[in-house]
Parts: sequence; C-alpha cells; structure tokens
Amino acid sequence: TAILLVVFYIIPNKDYFRNRVLTFILLIMSIIVSTTSIWYNFIDNYASIFNFLGYDLYVARLDSFIEDERNLSFGPRRIILFIIISLIIWYSNKLKEYYKNTNFLLFFNLSIFGEIYFNIFANANHIFRRPATYFTIFTIITTAYLLHYLKPSSIKAVSVKYIIIVSLFICYLFISIYAEYPKGDTDYTNFKFFWDYI
Repeated sequence: TAILLVVFYIIPNKDYFRNRVLTFILLIMSIIVSTTSIWYNFIDNYASIFNFLGYDLYVARLDSFIEDERNLSFGPRRIILFIIISLIIWYSNKLKEYYKNTNFLLFFNLSIFGEIYFNIFANANHIFRRPATYFTIFTIITTAYLLHYLKPSSIKAVSVKYIIIVSLFICYLFISIYAEYPKGDTDYTNFKFFWDYI
C-alpha cells in the first residue's frame, strides 16, 4: 500500500478543506456512512484495480473480509477524537494564516482526509482501514500546531482552551489503558516487558 502513496507527491498542495462548515459536514457524513456500510456496493467495481496492484489474494477473499466486520462503537475514545478533530477544523482558518510559512496546510489536508477515510471504514475489516493509518498520524501533528497556537503567552497566563485539549488527551490515554488492559496479548496500548511473552 505504501507504493500507492506516490500519487500524493503529484497532488498540488492546495486548501482542499477551505470551508469549515463543509469540512465538518463531510466528517459527520463519513460517520453516518460507516453505520450504513453502503460502500460494500462499490467494492466489486474496484476488483480489477486491486488485481492490477497485486492484491489478487485479497480479491479472492474479498467476501470473507467484507463479512468479517467489527463493530467499532462510538464510545468515549471516538468521541474525544471527534471533539479534537472538530476543534482543529474550527480553528483551521486561523491556523492556516498563522502557520502559512510552514507545512501546516499539507498536514491538515492529509489529517482530514485520513479521518474521513477512517470513519467510512471504521466498522470494516482491518485491511480496509489500514491505509487510514498513513494519514491519521497527521492528526497528532495538526493537534500540536493547535496546542502551540493556543498556548499561553506567558507562564502566569492561563488558557482554558489549551487546558481542555490537553485534558482530553489525558482522558483518552487513561480510557485506552483501562479499555485495553483486559485484552491480554492483544493489548497494544499498555507497555509490556519481554518476560510477559515468555
């Protein structure tokens, strides 16, 4: 799948998500689409493309991948991520202006694209969600830009917005630790020593 990313080198770096309201609507619509699984109807149309790219083995097992859904509930972690993405979208115009001499616009475009893609395939098999990881990683970078923008101008100053966003991330971390701990060997959140696997 990494080879497919070459196409992103030739896509012009423009402001594809200029309208905040439209971007927010796209984000909401992607969540709605994930609950309907309407995208299954279009998978057969792309089978020839998958074959061309060397995914013959996956195409042969496509039906089993489609049937192997997971129900990714819209729980606390997804709600926190949704709030953070919404805040990034809300401040996007100011961030684009403030960081116009940086790569923020590129990171923002990739982040929003990744979040929309992930939401659409949230309840699908992991092979459909896997490409999203190439883009959702940029959400961390755009959040860092947002935190830098909102940080207090002096040590004595207090920024409520800054504290809220940092608190959301801390909550996300603790919720992830709590939710993943009972999974044992499939817990990829909590740190494990090598002797845990002996």
